Amino acid sequence: RLLVMQKLQILLGLPEKISPSYLFTQQVELPIEVSKKSTIEGLSETAIIIRNPVPLKAEVNSHIYFTIPEGMPYAGTVFNIYGKTFHSEPHPELPNCYLVYISFFGMSRDLSTKLRAILNRVPRYQYFKNSEIDDFQFDPRNIFVTEDQKKIRNIVVLDLERQQAVTTAETLKREIGNIECFACNSYFRFSEAHFVSDSDREMGQPARQSDFPAPEVVFTITSENWDLKIPPSNLAATDEFLGHNVATLFAQPDAWRKLFEDLYHANILSETLRAAELEKMLKTEIEAQHANGQSLVLNLEATQKSDGLELIFRPPMAQSERGKFKTPLSRIDAIVINSHLIPTDVEGWLERLTEKIKDSRLNTRIPKIIIMADSNETDLSPIRCLNLPFYAYIDYPINPKQLVFSVTQATGSTFSRYTVSNLRYADLRIPVFLAKHALLEGLSEFGASIRLAQPLADGALLYLHGAIFDSAPGGHLAARFYLTEPHPENKNYFKCHFLYYAITDAFLKYTRNYIREQYTSGKTEAAP
Repeated sequence: RLLVMQKLQILLGLPEKISPSYLFTQQVELPIEVSKKSTIEGLSETAIIIRNPVPLKAEVNSHIYFTIPEGMPYAGTVFNIYGKTFHSEPHPELPNCYLVYISFFGMSRDLSTKLRAILNRVPRYQYFKNSEIDDFQFDPRNIFVTEDQKKIRNIVVLDLERQQAVTTAETLKREIGNIECFACNSYFRFSEAHFVSDSDREMGQPARQSDFPAPEVVFTITSENWDLKIPPSNLAATDEFLGHNVATLFAQPDAWRKLFEDLYHANILSETLRAAELEKMLKTEIEAQHANGQSLVLNLEATQKSDGLELIFRPPMAQSERGKFKTPLSRIDAIVINSHLIPTDVEGWLERLTEKIKDSRLNTRIPKIIIMADSNETDLSPIRCLNLPFYAYIDYPINPKQLVFSVTQATGSTFSRYTVSNLRYADLRIPVFLAKHALLEGLSEFGASIRLAQPLADGALLYLHGAIFDSAPGGHLAARFYLTEPHPENKNYFKCHFLYYAITDAFLKYTRNYIREQYTSGKTEAAP
């Protein structure tokens, strides 16, 4: 009875806001999500099509929930994934309705495997309408394409291993006609080659054998902080390595890093050592500082061993490859980068990248950045990157379809099998939830209130996910929003009030117990 009376009191008082007087509201601060329900019109390995009353502009973030129906592989599996819109078009059958295309952003390898198994069971499903690469070849003499379509797109591929970067670049060039690819295994070397502020720095000269006290200098550092663990053997205290006294250079755990003292050399060293730890064994060229301040190029072989990271420095055996990176670029349309080549300060790195591109007069805007990452082994999770200017996030092991698809959409190339018009989607018509973040501020037996960045229309029927609502049947709870007002404490937000819709007796009981526990906990913490 109290529940009915409380809802009637609120509804009969509209459009005025009525303070509940029959049931208690517990104040909380819990991150949740609010979603609207729609229908999947198409599903593929790389994207999803949903029905929507309005078109959405490109690169709108999405959090998607859908459950695989009975009769299909992995029935009952909930797909909880992120995405970004890349295309919208009018619905061919429903007036005042649109098809919104959303690419997957950081889908885990487990869900990718399950999705492929599901799609393989769909009759007549194929990824391409036309799978012949030759039919999408670029011909600059074609008079039926526009000048913008003919424009060459420049793609930069940055990966830990140079050969892997080259292989990725070759895959992209084979699949997309009007692109040029530039492969490199170092972001800082790429920056040195193509950005004005960095390319002005004089390149190092190859080190000579006379700069070494022996044919090679070998020592081991710890994996935790790269401090010296095992110093070089068979070297005299009076020997010199790149003009530095050996006894002094290896006297303290971190003294050896004097070889890489300035910021540029330190960045290259950090990037190289992180790559070596991941790859277990890495051979590359690296610049170090002579005692006279000169920059010299060395060969470095880094091997991960049980007692740390073994470093072997040698003089270059042949002409340095550093100059091969010096390739002029008029613009950069997309960057495909391994997450381990991105510095820890991601936001600062993105700001500096934008400034470098602007100073070099390459682009009027930042290129589309496609990040390749193992979401289980990096701090750059999909949800963090979703709110940064990354165009796509591809989880390891890399799905070539997802990579080529992402680069095709990022560059807008029409000379690729992966254009919007050439991709097929399985017609599954599954209910789907599109969610946005909110903050639950008030919780009661009849409804609640949330803080939201955008206002909600009065009467909207939406769904609640996260926190207590994960325990509702199906992992979500329907709610009818009845009032939205400017937030009393933060002018950049709105306070949205709602009543539960079709709540079950079991979940209502669960909610009562939860409120009681929160109230008791609050009283205990407030007690002296």
